Amino acid sequence: MARWITILLAILGLGIAGWAVATNRQQMPDLPPVREPSINPFGRGIAALGIAEPATRTVGLLPPEPGLVMGVSVEVGQAVKKGDVLFILDPRPLEAELIKAQASAKVSADELARLRSLPRAEDVEPVRAAAARSRAIEQERAESLERVLNAGTQSAANEWDIRRERLTLDQAKAATAQAESELARVLAGASKEELAVAQSQAEAGAAQVRAITVLLDRQNVRAPRAGTILRRNVEIGEFVGTDASRPALILGDLTSMHVRAQVDEEDIGLLQRAQSEGTTMRVVGRLRGAIVEEFPLTLVRIEPFARPKTNLTSGTTERVDTRVVDVVFAVDKAPPTGLVPGQAVDVFVDVD
Repeated sequence: MARWITILLAILGLGIAGWAVATNRQQMPDLPPVREPSINPFGRGIAALGIAEPATRTVGLLPPEPGLVMGVSVEVGQAVKKGDVLFILDPRPLEAELIKAQASAKVSADELARLRSLPRAEDVEPVRAAAARSRAIEQERAESLERVLNAGTQSAANEWDIRRERLTLDQAKAATAQAESELARVLAGASKEELAVAQSQAEAGAAQVRAITVLLDRQNVRAPRAGTILRRNVEIGEFVGTDASRPALILGDLTSMHVRAQVDEEDIGLLQRAQSEGTTMRVVGRLRGAIVEEFPLTLVRIEPFARPKTNLTSGTTERVDTRVVDVVFAVDKAPPTGLVPGQAVDVFVDVD
């Protein structure tokens, strides 16, 4: 009996719960959208998502090699000219190499100057005196041989004495020839070959100094062209690398702006046909956000290369496997609120 009562009570509880839910259902109000959706104003038009960019594109600046940042000369929004120093890497390792190269170059230059100064008087006189002494000794040995020969005719000297004097004279003649050759070498100075080698060594030392000087100048990262600093990702004391995904600075010329739109591959044929037929196309760009502004655009070029879509709008009907073609439009007149690089712009093209 108790079991049946429990079952009846459970069924009764479920019924009461269902009745409570059914009678207390509240109608949720329809909330208006935060902002009006961007709708294509043309009946037969192409809609695409564009990204604003400078007409000359942006430049991500990287150092020529990884290094420690010793100074930053620019701020975001600052206008720079071509060749202006933007930031400086640590030059001390190269400065140390330059000191050694300059010392080596000086040694080579001094050696070349020494060879060019030959012969020196202080080197010539001792050699000249040695040659004169050798000639005197040779004369003495010749006279001694003559005396021994005369004595031999009178049987006062034997063959051994004559032979010994001849050998002594030959030694004196050889010493004289050596001394005179040494004198001629000293008087001639450095040879052409020695001067050529020394000249090459001096030039190599000077070239090494110039090469390190060029590398030192590369530590000053300069602006490749005139423009405005759009972003700064470097500070004094940081170690910067050469990763292109995170440039130290981003530079762009804001005097003229373009919008790069990714047009669906299924719609690009309409745009190409209108361009080939010379049809006047009306193109407008529309800013997103709290303030919606439209501004005119002009077709600049269609880049003939299709690629996977990368700029997504988060729309529920958008396919991520779509391939798109980049189409560049010139901004004829910027909107009153301005246009900054990287800003998303809805682009609409009338191809009717």
